[in-house]
Amino acid sequence: MHMQGLWLIFLLFIQAIHANSASFDIENCPKRIQEQFYDVSLAPGAGADCDDMQPEVRVTCNNKHLIIESNAIPSFTMNNTTPNHLKEAPFTARIPLKPTLADQITPIADENGTPLLGYLGFTVTG
Repeated sequence: MHMQGLWLIFLLFIQAIHANSASFDIENCPKRIQEQFYDVSLAPGAGADCDDMQPEVRVTCNNKHLIIESNAIPSFTMNNTTPNHLKEAPFTARIPLKPTLADQITPIADENGTPLLGYLGFTVTG
């Protein structure tokens, strides 16, 4: 397993999801991590159809983790085609700065084969 490859994939994933934001802050992270995040405060936001909601992203590092907090509002202008109104869905992700190989494989599907999906995913295939 190539840990630098995992970092690159993760950082590209976060950059793609939060490529722009009305509120962006990054603190205490090594320069190699800071350089992977675009200053997302330049985003247009979700647009008039979504009450001009603006995404928010905060990235911090401590001795052990990269911590990403977001309200999950998209950075791009939405073309709302559903009757549902856009809502914030705050989340926090804590990613180890020095990941280690797990003792056992984590399943990505339940016993019936139904995928266990979440808002973050990692790959080791690069």
